[in-house]
Amino acid sequence: MLYTMYMTELSLAEARDNLGNIVAEVRRTREPVTITRYGRAEVVIVDIEDWHASEALRDEADLATVRERMRAALPPVPLDEVVGEPGAA
Repeated sequence: MLYTMYMTELSLAEARDNLGNIVAEVRRTREPVTITRYGRAEVVIVDIEDWHASEALRDEADLATVRERMRAALPPVPLDEVVGEPGAA
């Protein structure tokens, strides 16, 4: 099966059978691929450089929130409130 930059969604079975090709294509095109299970989007495969950029943006947003709370003299938010329950979406 040929994967092009226009193919952005695959079933879990297709992804499992073609993971090496999918990773190579995502790396080459930097186009993310959504993996579905039972027709529902579950995960996205993204280029590592794009993932690092996304994480950096999240870190900046987190730091901005911490700084604002410090300026407002608000109490810190407990970790379990930030991350939620395991498995919760």
